[in-house]
Amino acid sequence: MLEKAPIGAEIQLTISQRHYLGRTIPILDAKIEISVATLLGIEKSKENIIWWNLLREISKSKAKFNYQLTINYKLKYDKVSDLKSKKAPNILLKCFRNLKPIYNLLS
Repeated sequence: MLEKAPIGAEIQLTISQRHYLGRTIPILDAKIEISVATLLGIEKSKENIIWWNLLREISKSKAKFNYQLTINYKLKYDKVSDLKSKKAPNILLKCFRNLKPIYNLLS
């Protein structure tokens, strides 16, 4: 995923913990956004063992909490120059294609 990412794109894991009022209104209690590059120790950072342990603990406690795991690309408009051109739809399609193997693995 990291090698196929558009230049300037950042891959993130987002964990959201929430509860519902009357089973219809979602209330966000906490949200963590983790850069995959930081998690793996890429791009001038050390591998972050604390986040790995957090992810492990969250996955073990799934029955106790209502949380959502999201894997996404963060495309900053000023860092991904092709977003300003007609190539933008192709970049978005490339991002979706790159995330498909992860989606297949999780589903």
